[in-house]
Amino acid sequence: MLDLKSKKAGSMVDRKRAKIFIVKYKRKEKVILGQINDFTGYANLMMIRVEENQMVDVKYRVLEGSCALGYTQKKQFHVITEEDCEKQIKLDAHKGFIRFRVIGEKASVHLEIKMINKDI
Repeated sequence: MLDLKSKKAGSMVDRKRAKIFIVKYKRKEKVILGQINDFTGYANLMMIRVEENQMVDVKYRVLEGSCALGYTQKKQFHVITEEDCEKQIKLDAHKGFIRFRVIGEKASVHLEIKMINKDI
């Protein structure tokens, strides 16, 4: 059972077991790509710099099991989604760094997170 309110959810420490855990970051496009199979536990995907109220484009698909995608800033965990989604989301984050994090139980997940630059 996923416990999104525990201290482990916002922790910097990974507690995971997975057959496949691949996360790539394309710097020029600012895209995080991930493929995770048979995953149980808590894991950080990437730490990244964000602007105030950053917009992100999330493509998140849970193939089996249960898994939540979220981010941590200043030791507070914020859930982005717990189910399949393909949408643009405005992060309620302050300017600085955030850590994208997954929490799952026997889950297989494909994800793509793209940072959207603000046009001034």
